[in-house]
Order: sequence, then C-alpha cells, then structure tokens
Amino acid sequence: MNTEALFLFLILLLGLVLCSFLGGNCEKESFTSTTTSTNLVTGTTYTDTSGNSITVISGNNGGQNLQLVQAGQSTPIVLSSTPPSGITAVANTYYAQPPHNVTAVVSTGSNGQISIQVNLPQGKTIYLTQTSSTGS
Repeated sequence: MNTEALFLFLILLLGLVLCSFLGGNCEKESFTSTTTSTNLVTGTTYTDTSGNSITVISGNNGGQNLQLVQAGQSTPIVLSSTPPSGITAVANTYYAQPPHNVTAVVSTGSNGQISIQVNLPQGKTIYLTQTSSTGS
C-alpha cells in the first residue's frame, strides 16, 4: 500500500512538472505591449547607438507622423499611420509611402518606456528609444 501511494505521488508530481512546461497557454509571451499613437509627444526624438533617429512631428489633420533619419543620410523619410494603397492598416504602425519600403511599430515596455521598431528593406530592423523631448 505504501509503494502505491508513493507511485501515485510521483505520477502527480510528474504531471505537474510536465504541465508547467507543456501547458495549454500557447499565446506569445512578451515583455512589451503595444501602445496607442496618442502616447507619442510631438517633438520627442528616439535614437539608437548607430546614429539613426526618429522624431515625432505634426502630420495632416492634427495627426502625428514619424520622421526617420538614417545614419549617414541627410534626407528624412516621413512615416504616417496611413498605409500605402493595397496594405491594411495595423494599430500602432507607421508607413512610408513608395518608393520607400519602411514601417515603424510603436510599443511600450514593461517599464513604461516607449520604443520604436523600424523595419527596413532587406529584412533589416533597428530599435530606437527615447532620448529627448521638446514637448508640446
């Protein structure tokens, strides 16, 4: 009888361990969550260590746009929440108009800091974080 109880306990323990690793929660776990674009402050600049920068600027109809300046380039790329024709808009995503194939996704980390992920052509990605704000 004692060995049967031990055997049952080991089965339950194994089930608990397996459940924690193979549990039914199949959603993507992440340390960031998306945020609405209304949390962006016009005049705020986001940069990375390579010298890339994005500044939040006023857009048409009172909206906001992002002005991307890549390291080593002087011509900015303006991204807006309006996607090019044929592309469905996604929340918290900004789009450059053709011929530029650039998108930017705004997210807020668990610490409350806003960051911007910029997806460039050829699958390159850069991550920018807030460095300054002129506020408005």
